[in-house]
Amino acid sequence: MKKLFITAIAACSLFMAEAQLKTPAPSPTQTVKQDFALSSVELSYSRPAMKGRTIYGDLVPFDKVWRTGANQATTLTFGEDVMIGGTKVAAGKYGLLTIPGKKNGQSLSANKRMLQALLLIKKIWM
Repeated sequence: MKKLFITAIAACSLFMAEAQLKTPAPSPTQTVKQDFALSSVELSYSRPAMKGRTIYGDLVPFDKVWRTGANQATTLTFGEDVMIGGTKVAAGKYGLLTIPGKKNGQSLSANKRMLQALLLIKKIWM
C-alpha cells in the first residue's frame, strides 16, 4: 500500500511539473531600451516567425494598415517629449501601425488611442 501511495505521489508530481513548463512564444518578443539624457526610449516588438510563409503581400497585405508585430502590438515608449522629423511627440506609450507598400516602401504611424483600444480588447477577451 505504501509503495502504491508513493508511486501515485510521484506520478502526480511529474504531471504537475510538466503543466508548469513554459514554452517559447511562436513569434519571439524582443525589448530594446536605450537611456538618453535624463530619460529613455523603449521598443517592444514580436517578430513574426515566417514558418515557410510570405509575410509581406500574403500574411500582411500590401497597402493596408497592419498592427505592427506578431503576438501583440508593437509599443514605443518615450520617457520624455521628443522631436521626430520636426514633429513634437509627447512622452508616453504608443502602439505602432505600419502600411507596407508594394511600390512605395512602408508608412509608420504611432498612436496612443490604438494602443488603448487593443489593451481594452485584450482585457475583455482574456
